[in-house]
Amino acid sequence: MPKDNHTFVQNLQHVVGYFPSVVQAAGKLGINRQQLTKYLSGTSTPSLATLRTIASYFGVEPDDMFLPQRDFKKRWSPPAKVEGLPPQLEGTVQDILYHMHRTHGDMDEICGFYHAYINLLTHPNKIGRAYTVIQRHGDFTAVKTIMFASPYGAENKPRRPIKINGIALYLGERIYILDAQNVGQPNARIQSIALYPSSFPQADYLTGLLMTTNNARNRPIYSTPIVFQRLNADRIRKDDMRACGVFFRDSENVAPDILELLNSVQR
Repeated sequence: MPKDNHTFVQNLQHVVGYFPSVVQAAGKLGINRQQLTKYLSGTSTPSLATLRTIASYFGVEPDDMFLPQRDFKKRWSPPAKVEGLPPQLEGTVQDILYHMHRTHGDMDEICGFYHAYINLLTHPNKIGRAYTVIQRHGDFTAVKTIMFASPYGAENKPRRPIKINGIALYLGERIYILDAQNVGQPNARIQSIALYPSSFPQADYLTGLLMTTNNARNRPIYSTPIVFQRLNADRIRKDDMRACGVFFRDSENVAPDILELLNSVQR
């Protein structure tokens, strides 16, 4: 620990200033409030173990806490805030936003272009293939999916795409995706996807479960395996999008390993 901890104190004040109070900051860091107050005033310096705890929470290295403040601000900037929330919601929402801020670098591993496969509940002998783009925007990771309810290769009439927007979160070595379609309309749908760690990171496939329902026709809530196949692409390609649609399970367009993964996911 450097004897001159002036820059450490400045940087600690900067990050703790994000919280509404020192009490809340101490609670999140797992540090006694009186002890944190001493660190903030410079009358006491943390042990190496405590320094690591503080740095880890804010997603920086311990040495970063001693950088000149101008350099430190390049390593750490406060996460987004949502103003005007009711008190009972503010803490929860800010915790989620801050977690996204801390783990946004981990999401880089899954950003890219995918074909997403699911079993179709209404047609057990068929599989749907959608086109999904996962991209990070600052602290947030956006998920955009385009799918077609019509069979692949249907040329008798133009196929209208179904567009779904969502957001992804890395938590506990799993990827959670929440997306919404046609909110406010009779056929509204909200989907929740959990992708499992066995296929993470940088795997050709991400596997997990999708839970959803279609509000139209009073269909029940259901879950189904889902497989994301990473595409060898660095941009949106129309051919990848056109390749989406509905397939029979024995179609030559559905690779055997996709079928095996869909069958292996536990529901």
